[in-house]
Amino acid sequence: MPDATMKLVSNSRDIAHGKFDFPVRNVVRRNPCRVVGYHASKKMGKLIGWESQIELMYLEWLEVDPDVIKFYAQPVTIQFKDSHYTPDVLVVSRTAEYFVEIKPDSVLKDSQTIRRIRALQRHFAQFGSELQLITKSDLTRQPLRDNVEYLSRMKRHGASKSVAELVLKHCQQGARTIDELRTRMGDNADSWLVLDAVVLGYVALDLTQPISGNSLIKPADWI
Repeated sequence: MPDATMKLVSNSRDIAHGKFDFPVRNVVRRNPCRVVGYHASKKMGKLIGWESQIELMYLEWLEVDPDVIKFYAQPVTIQFKDSHYTPDVLVVSRTAEYFVEIKPDSVLKDSQTIRRIRALQRHFAQFGSELQLITKSDLTRQPLRDNVEYLSRMKRHGASKSVAELVLKHCQQGARTIDELRTRMGDNADSWLVLDAVVLGYVALDLTQPISGNSLIKPADWI
C-alpha cells in the first residue's frame, strides 16, 4: 500500500476518534469572485469553513442529520497519480465513515472531471475507504432542503433536551408516527416536539420525505 494511502486510511480513523481536529489546509480562501464563510456548528462546537454555497448546504444537512456524529472539512491530503487530492469533507456517522467531494451539477457534463472522480473513488475503495460525490441537485431536492432549513432554524434557536428525552421515551414505548406521538403526549403536542428530538439526535425520521402526522419516527440507532 502506498504511504500516502496508508496515511489517508489511518488519518480518517484517527480523526473519527478525535485524534485530529483541524483541516489540512486553509479552507476559507478569500476570492472576489465567490462567497466564502464559516458555518457555526453546534454539533462540532467550532466554526467550519466553506468555499461555496453548496458546501454550506451540505454542512447544514450534516448538522441536523441525527445519524451523523462528526464531520470535518479538508480532513486529509493524499498523493494521487501526479498531483495531490484533498476531499471536501470526512463524515463520521453511526454506521460508517466516508469522504465526500462536493461539486456543482455542471460537473456531470465534464467528462474529464468525472473520470478523475471515478478513478479517485476506485482508489479509495481499493484501500477500504469510500469517496462519495454530492452535487447541488442532491442538496436542493425537495422536501429535503426545506426540512434541513427548518431544522437548522430550530437548532440555532435552541432545542429542548428534556422535550427530546420525552419524545424518545414515547418512541421506545411504541409511538411510530408523529400523530401517534401527539396522541400519547396530549392535545398540546405538535410536530415541533418531534423535531427537537431529531435536532438533538434522539429520534430519526426520513428527511427526504415531507414531515407530516404520518411521518414515521424511531429511536436513533445509537440509543
